Amino acid sequence: MGDNISIPISEESITVTISDGATWDGVAGKPSAAIENSLMVSNAASGWSSKTLAEVKTILGLNLAVQTVPFAIPLAIDATTYKDWKCTNVSGDTTLNITGEVDGEAGMVEFYNSASGTVTPGSMFTRNYGGGTYDSTASAYNMIAWTKSGSDILYNISQV
Repeated sequence: MGDNISIPISEESITVTISDGATWDGVAGKPSAAIENSLMVSNAASGWSSKTLAEVKTILGLNLAVQTVPFAIPLAIDATTYKDWKCTNVSGDTTLNITGEVDGEAGMVEFYNSASGTVTPGSMFTRNYGGGTYDSTASAYNMIAWTKSGSDILYNISQV
């Protein structure tokens, strides 16, 4: 059984378990944090560096700003870095295609219809778990939320 180290982050905390008899104090080459509230991060080569909370959130893909994607036919979104998107000028019928998603990730795409048009999830979206439909009328707001689960991309269409 390893040592548990709890790291508070605002109202959240992260628990790190060090196993196989190792202790945090016994980690070789461990530097000390340069400033208060900085976090120590190690890469695969066991190199250590001091990172702020904002830098760690960026590394983990948390709290990234919603990205804007221009309307296109088809509409392609790469979820490698950003998970949340908005398209504010839907003006016709298109298909939403997503790439770069990894098992366990989730995100959403917000749509504003500047004219009549429908966004249809592409073939990589395998299960509509909410059963919602896209509102194709002008001035309508819609959102498609998605979750990668194994080889499936589960999704839900909501009218906002």
